[in-house]
Amino acid sequence: MAASTLVVVAYLAGASWGPQVTLYDAPGMEACRAMQASVAQVMLKTAKANTTGGAVTLGDEGEDLVLEAGSGREVARLTCLGPSGRPGR
Repeated sequence: MAASTLVVVAYLAGASWGPQVTLYDAPGMEACRAMQASVAQVMLKTAKANTTGGAVTLGDEGEDLVLEAGSGREVARLTCLGPSGRPGR
């Protein structure tokens, strides 16, 4: 059993209208936070490379990392959950 879980909710457009939810198991909260930051950076880089997109930002919202389009629309939210299913600290 994983000590923590990274939950990635991505809101997609086009052929796959979102949200799409992906779960990643991690051995602990520290590993989950590292994975959260890494996945968020890849998503940010990919979103900025999208020629039809605009400005994209990555910010903190409590324990979550949130990727937003220039319009303020949430593109993705990444959350680390502890074994209890609550956001980890």
